[in-house]
Amino acid sequence: MRIGVDIDGCLTEQVHTVWEMGTKFCAEKGWECKINPRTNRKPEMFGIDEAAWLEMWREYGKSWMLDCPMRACAAEVIRKLREEGHEIWIVTARHHTDPHMDGMLEGETLPEATRKWLQKSGIVYDQITFGTYDKGEYCRENGIEVMIEDDPRYLATFDGATKMVLVFDQPYNQGVEMKNGARVYTWYEIYEQIREMNGGGGAFSKEKED
Repeated sequence: MRIGVDIDGCLTEQVHTVWEMGTKFCAEKGWECKINPRTNRKPEMFGIDEAAWLEMWREYGKSWMLDCPMRACAAEVIRKLREEGHEIWIVTARHHTDPHMDGMLEGETLPEATRKWLQKSGIVYDQITFGTYDKGEYCRENGIEVMIEDDPRYLATFDGATKMVLVFDQPYNQGVEMKNGARVYTWYEIYEQIREMNGGGGAFSKEKED
């Protein structure tokens, strides 16, 4: 089975890191800000304007993209899925270039830095694609059967594009309902969902039987 995986919010614990560092930045600047957990658009998330957001991004953008902690068990589950014969395709809207990150990456492009970070974090995969905004169309064109995603903007593109969308639970996607979707909270849940779709069995169940 070909499985698509989003990075930010699915592989990583990004939202809580952004909240913590963003409110720290506002406090240090003396800005009033209030977290709106129902959106993942950063200016609206903090109740600040675009100029303030860009200032915050220049301070913390690299850290948010390349230092966020991985979700517990993400690397382990992905490794086991590949060992069982599944393909892992990472599908991200991260840009090939970001003018607001110029000078932050020590001569590397964001894709180059992202690949190094994923390797360092133990994330194995078969394919990675950057700058993908219509993820549903990408999945349809590339035969991705299951997509793991959290962002409502991209979830809206998956209707009829995949067999299953696993919606990683976040405060900002609570209103999202999908005909071919299931809400998940952990990577072990993802593993069990895929195992069930694939007819049962797999590394975890074999270990339990042993």
